[in-house]
Amino acid sequence: PVEVKKIGNSHYLYRSTTKWDKEKKKRVKVSEYLGRINESGLVEKNKRSIFEFGNSELLMTMAWDLVPELKACFPDHWKEIMAISVIRVMDNQPLKLIKSRWEKLYASKQIDASLSPNTLSETIRIIGSDHDAQYRFFRSLINKDDFLLFDLSSIFSRSQNVNLAEKGYNHEHRNVDEIGFAL
Repeated sequence: PVEVKKIGNSHYLYRSTTKWDKEKKKRVKVSEYLGRINESGLVEKNKRSIFEFGNSELLMTMAWDLVPELKACFPDHWKEIMAISVIRVMDNQPLKLIKSRWEKLYASKQIDASLSPNTLSETIRIIGSDHDAQYRFFRSLINKDDFLLFDLSSIFSRSQNVNLAEKGYNHEHRNVDEIGFAL
């Protein structure tokens, strides 16, 4: 259903729906802005016409060979995996900002990933709990007699000048900013 809201002297059109909020244990209203209404009718919201290209295109080109295997192992979520990977390598954005960052990239015109902040953590949970698909995917990256070693580590920093350091989980429960990296 659509809804008209009057704000000041202007009227705005929204698509409204509800979703279940697990924490509040009730339905909450979710509205999507469609445009402004004036005397001549609906003025749709501006669609983006300028996109960032360089860094994301380099990453997409480097990772494009992985797409067939991602499609085979994660048929319902390969687009989200590609999009999240590109964003996190470029900017390491928090999950709630992934969608808005992705929409600024030209790659979003090539891959229509579902990155709503309302569902993204559930999507990541599903991907993370599918150990069989993960095994098949990583197995596809190596030849018969090869090994694939992957290390996720972090370096602690108390420096105020290191922009990459942020709060994170560590097994020693230290309250120190850290930089995560993969080898």
